[in-house]
Amino acid sequence: MVTMSEARLREKYPYIRRVFFPRWDRKGEWRIKLCDRIGMNGPGRTDGLCEHKSKTIFVSREHDPKELDLVLIHEIAHAVTRGGHGERWVARMEKAARRAEQIGRSELAEAIRREVAAPTLTEDDVYDEVREFVDSHPKESLKAAVSFVAFRYGRTDDEFLAWYPRLREVYEEVQGEH
Repeated sequence: MVTMSEARLREKYPYIRRVFFPRWDRKGEWRIKLCDRIGMNGPGRTDGLCEHKSKTIFVSREHDPKELDLVLIHEIAHAVTRGGHGERWVARMEKAARRAEQIGRSELAEAIRREVAAPTLTEDDVYDEVREFVDSHPKESLKAAVSFVAFRYGRTDDEFLAWYPRLREVYEEVQGEH
């Protein structure tokens, strides 16, 4: 796979901001950073991450450079809506898809809509991932397990603990098996 270059990222980021998010970050407080790896490799790999605390958008150099516009739109939509993949984020992604159509980028519009229509995360998915994490890392804490899974889905630890109330129970159950 071809890896992302710093130059390509520096070229695309201002373009995406100007065309798709013209009112966002007018003070220029947010930063973009290219990273070797975000999350895990394979099907659960993450191509980008929006971190509100540091006002940084991280982009993995390991993803397909042809998908950079989509990754940036996805992550900036997180920055704009200050959350996970909820209704506000979905609405902002749809707005970006409409803008892509307006400027003649129908393939990007379709990709944005596919991103939004990706399968919804279920409670069973989350609990299964916590089980897998604890099986692989039996000495890690509940906080580490929650942080790992929440990070993979672009959510905060607090969101995960609130949305998935059985996390502690599942963690303790798997810990008891070790």
